[in-house]
Amino acid sequence: MARDGAIPSPARRLRQISWLLLVAWTGGMAVSLAWNLREQDQKIRSLARNAAEINFENDILYRRWASQHGGVYVPQSALVPPNPYLHVPNRDVTTTSGVALTLVNPAYMTRMVNEMGRKPGGSRSHITSLKPIRPENRPDPWEEAALRAFETGQCEVSSVEQIDGVEYVRFMRPFVTEATCLHCHAAQGYREGDVRGGISVSVPTAPLRAIQRPVMLHGSLVHLGVWLAGVVGIVVSRRSLAGQIASGEKIRIALQRSEEGARASLREKEILLKEIHHRVKNNMQVISSLVSLQADALPDDSLRQVLRNVTDRVRSMALVHEKLYQSAELARIDFAEYAKSLLQHLWRAHGAAVPGVRLALELEPVWLDVEAAVPCGLVLNELVSNALKHAFRDGAEGEVAVALRRNADGRVHLEVRDNGVGMPPGPDRGQARSLGLHLVDMLSGQLDAAVEVRTGAGTAFQVTFDDTDTPDNA
Repeated sequence: MARDGAIPSPARRLRQISWLLLVAWTGGMAVSLAWNLREQDQKIRSLARNAAEINFENDILYRRWASQHGGVYVPQSALVPPNPYLHVPNRDVTTTSGVALTLVNPAYMTRMVNEMGRKPGGSRSHITSLKPIRPENRPDPWEEAALRAFETGQCEVSSVEQIDGVEYVRFMRPFVTEATCLHCHAAQGYREGDVRGGISVSVPTAPLRAIQRPVMLHGSLVHLGVWLAGVVGIVVSRRSLAGQIASGEKIRIALQRSEEGARASLREKEILLKEIHHRVKNNMQVISSLVSLQADALPDDSLRQVLRNVTDRVRSMALVHEKLYQSAELARIDFAEYAKSLLQHLWRAHGAAVPGVRLALELEPVWLDVEAAVPCGLVLNELVSNALKHAFRDGAEGEVAVALRRNADGRVHLEVRDNGVGMPPGPDRGQARSLGLHLVDMLSGQLDAAVEVRTGAGTAFQVTFDDTDTPDNA
């Protein structure tokens, strides 16, 4: 659409677009890397929690076995002295051969096994209760909060915590008073089914992170390689396109001088036109292939879709340029004939997706300068493509009409209208804008065109612009 102020030069616009692509590419790869590292961190914590749950289940299993047998008798020793907190008959007995035995109840056995397996930086288990018989079994603040949560009906607590400056995954579940437990704990007022305490298990994450570190490093290097490849592709493409812009500017100046006096050789002009065509075509193919390659390398679906949309736009621009080259008569073309050729190709490519939609053409002969024909052709391509993609759904029938004429005031008038579902009216229209409509805005600005959009029973776009470099329609 028309904008106030001077239109930036092609070289400046290229620099702006290149920087935007670099920023978008870098941001996309940074988001992808951050997402990947976060997934790896979640995996480490999940593995540590699973290990803690397994340790807990093992503690419960041998504790239940000991409880079912009323505890076990073992020889008294410095490692297994009589439990001073166990007040039951026959706690200490002597065998007929004179061996002194002491009864090891489930809680005593669990504590000794846990202390035997504890080592610096390793997993930890702790049997605890809000009413411990043994003072050393008092809960720490995290365990106390978990035990109180169990009394309100919560059946499990786990989180990542720091213990002595080391990261652990802490896990705790309650154990419920069973009939076999009352032999030792009835005096505390517990009844069968009461939450009597719990076993907390703490698993360090450092060993798992050491195992996972090479995987995370490899993923980071892959992201770095893909990012560098994208940066190189953008830089190389920018330099190539900058050369094409410089060559095009030289050609424009040469043709202008030729029109003013010096007549250039027709053969020389044809060679220059072919050179521009092949350079643009080849570079668009390179850009399309490079962006497709980067899209396939990304793990995130939304980023891949953005790059695939860019690829589609580059291919559409290549098609418009190809049809323009085929229709060109050096500096001027009959835009009506060029539009027919372009729309026929577009209908062959996309018409099968909307079999009930017709194409109606009202094209008057209008000769345009090539510099105006390029953005005008891209506008026509985007508007018709958008109508085919969005205006008709679920096999609906309808019509896409294209009109071209030169008004009485000499301005060129291009209209694309459909009788499909239409665009949202009013301020909601901005939310429905696609990449194609933003491209229409940019191209219309190059033409210094006025764009009018009408909605209702379908959508109509009217693009009107001056073509002062073309004095006639013949």
